[in-house]
Amino acid sequence: KYGYINDLIGTVETGASKIKSGLLRFQEYNGLDQTGVLDDATRELINQPRCGVSDIDPQKENKWNRKLLTYAIGSLPEELSFDARGVETQITQAFRNGADSYRGADIQIDFMKGRHGDGNAFDGPSGVWLTQTWALTRPRRPMRSYTQLYQVAVHEIGHSLGLGHSRDKSAIMAPMYKSWISSLRLGQDDILEVQRRYGPAKESEIDSQSKNEVKYDE
Repeated sequence: KYGYINDLIGTVETGASKIKSGLLRFQEYNGLDQTGVLDDATRELINQPRCGVSDIDPQKENKWNRKLLTYAIGSLPEELSFDARGVETQITQAFRNGADSYRGADIQIDFMKGRHGDGNAFDGPSGVWLTQTWALTRPRRPMRSYTQLYQVAVHEIGHSLGLGHSRDKSAIMAPMYKSWISSLRLGQDDILEVQRRYGPAKESEIDSQSKNEVKYDE
């Protein structure tokens, strides 16, 4: 599902050998000891909430060929404690977060659950959260829920701009989500990957450096 075993299908490797090869690739990608077995460290990482997009070459060099882009929120959460204005504010801020690198994206944003038409069903709370259609677990507190929405939105906007996952654990585009971030910043790897596709933003396009950081009090 995440690319570690897919390209081994149809090879002469046995099932057990393919699993070992997939584990070795997963461990190497994520900076773990390459044991080829499902040890405690590997199991812990596999069980972390993560993005549903494949880690191995999912996007290649996709990018938009124009700079005037739009987005729309197609549906809102039905069961979570979000209000429409709060969702809109966080999504808008997530787009602004990337202003130092590139402005906007032509995206439809939907909150869905389970099977949603792209062949990759969401697992539910603490499982696979998104595959460029955005979903969140039930928040414990409204402020934290908005913060988590903001983190997830920035990550998915990165995919919509053509970015794949990053091996840098501090990057927004790392496949595993951070549990909660009080101060969210684009990592250097995130910025470089966006600028490699679209070039750096002009100074006139950036209101202030604070667009790259948002802080929340609990």
